[in-house]
Amino acid sequence: MTALRESYEELALDVTRIEALGALEPVFSVVSNFLVAPFVGWLGEGAPHVEPNAAEVAEVIYAPLHALADPAVFHEEVWTRGGAEHTVYFFDLGPHRIWGLTGHILRSLLATLPADPLPPM
Repeated sequence: MTALRESYEELALDVTRIEALGALEPVFSVVSNFLVAPFVGWLGEGAPHVEPNAAEVAEVIYAPLHALADPAVFHEEVWTRGGAEHTVYFFDLGPHRIWGLTGHILRSLLATLPADPLPPM
């Protein structure tokens, strides 16, 4: 319910069309000190209509799974914070760099999919 509420609150996404697929492994955010429980949902074919809440969303990035699964857009780095090493995942998709907590969640999602999740469109 939290994921659906946030989807509506941040993007005005029509949550009635979301088919819940399940939870990913929780991800700890070193920066915010939060444990995030990501959920995956299916919206059907095509990009959904969204109206970003300017107070919460700077930009909406459409990132097809086949593009994110391309090894050429992915790299990881080991960063040290508070004396502890952490792996940071990056996806360089066109002019966008997706990283941090979002990069970690995307990496987790891609790891659950078959090796060739979707053909390019």
